[in-house]
Amino acid sequence: MEIEGCLALAEGMPLEPVLGGKRSLLVRASVAAQAVGYLGLPVEVSPELKGLVETFLAVPPGEPTLESLQTLCNLLLVALGEPYKLVVVEEDGLEVWGIGAAV
Repeated sequence: MEIEGCLALAEGMPLEPVLGGKRSLLVRASVAAQAVGYLGLPVEVSPELKGLVETFLAVPPGEPTLESLQTLCNLLLVALGEPYKLVVVEEDGLEVWGIGAAV
């Protein structure tokens, strides 16, 4: 998928209340990490994006689990300097995702 398609998909993501204008950073870092991880392309990114790209690459996407997704989300929140933590709790037999204050 080309970058424009990735950016269009990102428009529907409900991250604004937590991340504000940082969503663009996440999208750019995700696309760069995919270029490195899946295509083996050398990618030069700004220092601002480098930590986010490394975070995406640190959690292998090949066999996703609830735990790996939670880990990735929490590592990204830390890399963005956000004071939040993603938690997964069970409510009425369902796994519910929530964002709370980092401890």
